[in-house]
Amino acid sequence: MAVQAQAHEDMTMKAVASTVLGLGLAACAGFPAPETMPAPKVIESVHDFKNTIERLDAAVSKRPLKVFSVIDHAGGAASIGASLAPSRLLIFGNPEVGTPFIQANPAFGHELPLKILVFTDTEGTKVVYPDIVALSAAYGIDPEEAPVEQVATSLQAIVEEASR
Repeated sequence: MAVQAQAHEDMTMKAVASTVLGLGLAACAGFPAPETMPAPKVIESVHDFKNTIERLDAAVSKRPLKVFSVIDHAGGAASIGASLAPSRLLIFGNPEVGTPFIQANPAFGHELPLKILVFTDTEGTKVVYPDIVALSAAYGIDPEEAPVEQVATSLQAIVEEASR
């Protein structure tokens, strides 16, 4: 009985410590509370994976954006002898546009550069991207401090060019 009570007390203390640390990090570092974090937007592409990727690359390249990295998740899985359906993460941005977000809240640097994920599942090809308006609000960024609408509009246009 004493062992069970001690185990319960240990678990309770760990849960309390985890909650306090999590809330402390959020409060002290400018991070939103986890329950206020918006889900990313997900749309289905009318194109197959290869064409969606080609269209995404073209949409990004015609804008003043820098591609920082491309991550091929399926290729990574193949390198360890595992398999995944096609999945690719494009990491890109524009420091001139992104810097005001980080100036408004340095913790927003966790969200930048921007990312768009394209993957396939049994239903088709999906494009996943951040909801910048909701994400900015969660971080307490005033749209007067950073070009929230400009980024949201640009992301929407890129995703539509890739998937429609």
